[in-house]
Amino acid sequence: MTSQEWGSLVEGFSPPAVVMAPYNPPYFNDQFTAFGLAKIKDLLVYIIDACEGYQIPSRIMTLTDRIAQRYGIRIMQVDMKHLNRDVEIINELSSQSLMDNWGYSGITPAEVQVMTRDLKPIIHPKAVLFAEDSSDSPVGFAIAIPDVNLILKQIKGKMLPLDWIKLLWGLSRLKQYRMFALGVVPQYQGKGIDSLIYRALYESIFSPDLRMEINYVLEDNGLMNNAIIKLGAKPLRRYLIYQIGI
Repeated sequence: MTSQEWGSLVEGFSPPAVVMAPYNPPYFNDQFTAFGLAKIKDLLVYIIDACEGYQIPSRIMTLTDRIAQRYGIRIMQVDMKHLNRDVEIINELSSQSLMDNWGYSGITPAEVQVMTRDLKPIIHPKAVLFAEDSSDSPVGFAIAIPDVNLILKQIKGKMLPLDWIKLLWGLSRLKQYRMFALGVVPQYQGKGIDSLIYRALYESIFSPDLRMEINYVLEDNGLMNNAIIKLGAKPLRRYLIYQIGI
């Protein structure tokens, strides 16, 4: 997890890539296979789009109401005044929830500091949530990042004084997001807590023109893929991770 941009794009070349997601022309994959690289894993990407009428299915609303009551779950936004503290909580939750995922390696304290520094200027507090159970123990989290690529394209990557103003003005108005991470600690996995956190995130950032790319999920993470499909998200892209053929 030291790199957050994995894989070569093989399906879903349009629309353009969201923030911190890789992009490559299709012919790159021909070059990779010609070099002798072979698939080791696929990464799947989904989309929800309020402009196309997306809503969380009513059965999920009923289910998550019951889950919140059963486990006493409460959802909180990140506190920007105590960002370092909350980042440490999320990092610990990430380590616990993802430790068995293929390709995962823990994030060092230095990497946490760098990521916090880089993301702090662009994150919306309402899009960074974590969940606590009835004993006030953190049990899960979600992070959605505003797609700042939309603004960077408008200013053509320039950071002149007026462009900085456009960037700062536009950040708070962005309605397109990348769901960067969602995790639940092992003892609460399989109980629907992930759907509850997803619902809270959706309701926190909702607008009539909300568009959120869930980027990405391991192809063999059956629980997460099934949950995302039940939430009504649609397949959008696929990335492929290569390895040297043996």
